[in-house]
Amino acid sequence: PGVKRHDPVSALARHRQKAELNKSANDRRGAEMIKCAIDGDSAGVSRLLVEGTPINYVDGGMRTALHYASTFGHVHVVKLLVDRGADAAARTALGYTAEHLARNAGNHQVAMILRSAV
Repeated sequence: PGVKRHDPVSALARHRQKAELNKSANDRRGAEMIKCAIDGDSAGVSRLLVEGTPINYVDGGMRTALHYASTFGHVHVVKLLVDRGADAAARTALGYTAEHLARNAGNHQVAMILRSAV
């Protein structure tokens, strides 16, 4: 009780526990970043990136914040993500890039930004 074990099995168990906590935190922040991208909240996206949220975090459909910001035509969020290194060539589970989604939604200014980013 209260004594740390230093054997390899205990060390592995601690490592796995930390990894699960990190994954859970990344999932929470990633989902929050996607919500900010949908809402056009560039300050929220910026804050989450500073906090260490993976810029290319994907949801269940393999969509990133860049995919969502592109779909909804949030130019300022798209520029922020591209400037910070988001993968403009990333594809959704259905094979769409952010540029495809922007064009399909009629967001041609966003599509032009993304075309120059690839």
